Amino acid sequence: MHYSKRFIAFGGIVAIAFLIKYNIPGAEYEQIGSFRGASLEAETWNPLIASSVNDNLLSVIIDNKQYTNEKYKFYMDDNLDIMMPVSILRDA
Repeated sequence: MHYSKRFIAFGGIVAIAFLIKYNIPGAEYEQIGSFRGASLEAETWNPLIASSVNDNLLSVIIDNKQYTNEKYKFYMDDNLDIMMPVSILRDA
């Protein structure tokens, strides 16, 4: 009980500091600014994604048979479409 006044005063100071830190009036929290990376064009973005996908192992499952790009030639093109030989579809 000896330090209760100090404890209450310190708690009040901490509460005021907390309110000042997180409730600054006039701050621009209500507006969303523009993000420079948000306006990527498909001509720029799609080849990057396709290249990243093609660097990894691709596998396709058709009629419970798994095909990988190690044995068969298929890939993702710049329009983000999976391109594969017709023979895979015909033989499946």
